[in-house]
Amino acid sequence: SIDILTSLEVDGSQPSLIESSETIVQENLPQNPTNLKYPGENCESNGDCLNNICARVFGSGVINTPSICCPFETASFDGIRPYCSNMPLGSPCNSGSICESSTCIDRICATREVPAGEECNISNDCAEELPCGLQSAEVLSPSVCCPSGELVEYGLDLFCSGMPIGSKCKSDSMCERGLQCNIRQRCVERRIG
Repeated sequence: SIDILTSLEVDGSQPSLIESSETIVQENLPQNPTNLKYPGENCESNGDCLNNICARVFGSGVINTPSICCPFETASFDGIRPYCSNMPLGSPCNSGSICESSTCIDRICATREVPAGEECNISNDCAEELPCGLQSAEVLSPSVCCPSGELVEYGLDLFCSGMPIGSKCKSDSMCERGLQCNIRQRCVERRIG
């Protein structure tokens, strides 16, 4: 007789069958999965799922949207609640950590890396390992992939350095070389003397 043993794998790869002597073992699937739910089915807690991962799908709507057993066997925590991660291209996202590609552009999992000067959500979105920072100190300034390749921290915010003349600033270090941040909080030519 052949015994089949099961337990669950949560590293994202498919369970495999291993034959040893007269036993076939299906690695990492739970024993007695009769009451457990499959990926994509609604769940209340990790213990409800075959893959032991119960979370929300980002962009699925209101706060009380039911959780599901994550289809790709991974989840990310946004600081408030877990979301299914390793999501395919085109899935809604709020950061690259939710996406298989690690890139979230305009709240969609994408492969295109954002070029310098274009809007971004996080540094992982940017091409050439550029950082993502506020374009200027203007209220509601967008975050962009910093053309200078450097960030300046001011208060709780991160700004791109190398801001051109006329940009709203908070400190000299935000302005292009040879410019300073004046009393009106604008990058202007540095005065000598």
